Amino acid sequence: MKNIVKLVVLGTMVLVLGACGTRTLSKAQCEKADWYTIGYNDGSVGKETQYIMEHQKSCGDVGIIPDFKTWKQGWEKGALDFCTENNVYNRAILGYEFKEFCEIISKKDLRAIHEQGAKIYQLKKEIYADRKQLNIFQSELKALERGEMLNFKTESAARRYMLQLHRKVLYLEHRIERNEDKLQPKYDKKNQTLDFNQEQIGDYYKKDFEPYLK
Repeated sequence: MKNIVKLVVLGTMVLVLGACGTRTLSKAQCEKADWYTIGYNDGSVGKETQYIMEHQKSCGDVGIIPDFKTWKQGWEKGALDFCTENNVYNRAILGYEFKEFCEIISKKDLRAIHEQGAKIYQLKKEIYADRKQLNIFQSELKALERGEMLNFKTESAARRYMLQLHRKVLYLEHRIERNEDKLQPKYDKKNQTLDFNQEQIGDYYKKDFEPYLK
């Protein structure tokens, strides 16, 4: 019987802790809420408009209903600060998805800017994966060159694989070099400027390299 009581108490504690962990606002925050500021903070970090429902759940437990109109006004201002060219581009470089509401509240073509940043992310992702695989191939190649058999039963099989490794290493080295070159701007010696091809890195990556021209 004692074991059953312990299990019930433990289960209740887990449920209570889980519920506390999902609260967006405390009781005190709900009671003293500045809904414009809360809305601004939510919008400025990319929360969707549906996020107000999470506040409603948290504050509803203490009998407080959020001021949606005021929250929305703050959210729109925060969302505008979130949906800037630099922020959209930098988030894309880090692999974040495009926030659809940015296309609605901004007059600029932010989706195109996000796509430029996403290309950088994919290139860096491919380079990372290729370097990881290259290290594996190079380690195997060094082992075979030392005379180790790895998992091969015959020397002829090991030699054939070693020849394949040489080709694979060269291929990956070439692909890594090619992708890294796509991340670099081209220097125009005649005009002493950097040529930023949109297929390579996009216009919004330009600011990262301009200091090196001074």
